[in-house]
Amino acid sequence: MRGWRIGRQRFRRWWRSKKVLDFLYWRVLTKRRRAETRVLADTSSRLSSPNEIRRVAARLLPTQIHEPLLRFGSDSDGGYLLTEDASRVSALFSPGVGLEAGFEEIFARRGIDCFLADASVDGPPLTHDRIHFLKKYLGEKNNDSTIRLDSWIDECVGPARTELGMQMDIEGAEYAVLGGLSEENLPRFRFLIIEFHDLNKLVNHEFLTSLDGIIDVLSKTHLIVHTHANNATPPIKWENLTIFPTLEIVALRKDIVSGTEKPAEIPNSLDRKNLAHRRDWAFKVDKPKYSPLSAKVE
Repeated sequence: MRGWRIGRQRFRRWWRSKKVLDFLYWRVLTKRRRAETRVLADTSSRLSSPNEIRRVAARLLPTQIHEPLLRFGSDSDGGYLLTEDASRVSALFSPGVGLEAGFEEIFARRGIDCFLADASVDGPPLTHDRIHFLKKYLGEKNNDSTIRLDSWIDECVGPARTELGMQMDIEGAEYAVLGGLSEENLPRFRFLIIEFHDLNKLVNHEFLTSLDGIIDVLSKTHLIVHTHANNATPPIKWENLTIFPTLEIVALRKDIVSGTEKPAEIPNSLDRKNLAHRRDWAFKVDKPKYSPLSAKVE
């Protein structure tokens, strides 16, 4: 009887452990994402082919640079890799406010103005003379609840400051916001840290084309030097493809880095889990399948 009680207590401790909670969360969320993707595929006017998805996903892979990357911010969610030279900005724009602001705090302590915006919260998680908060979402129009990125930049710094930084985590609105960023303002950013959400929507050809166009614009002036899969959303399998729904990318302006022809290492040794109690995944792009007879992509 006593052994049974001990066994039951051990089972309860195991059942309530973070490892089991992580497993259950992974199963539930993966199932939900697959269902969302299936519905999206069924309702799309045109589906993306597996090779189209591979091609666009591969454009988010980082390139190795000669300059060393350093970690700025926390050792979990909210920490990002930059070169020291890229961090020398005159202002930081950080749309999307969460519970952690270690990244912004580093710049504020350096005497750099940090502009934060988010209508879903009443203010940032820290107080500092250099932290400026706007209770609005970034969007495609200027109104009582949203502001265009170009308008926000003009209101905060005007045309005078040319060396800016961007850390954007706006839960899926990044596609419309980046699509509306002017060609004049884009080169003003020494670095762009962008969290891309809902990448399972790549099965929709219209979404894929939109992301492809955004990468086209960014690649004219910036180079992706780091990519990290956010482990808050596990990868899913779709048509024998591995799709990572949420990716963080770091793009540095080309004139301040020395790029190579080599792909950067994934994961980077400075990478940390966004959520410490959940399993981590390294971003990868599945290779196209080749026929051994024709040596052509199937």
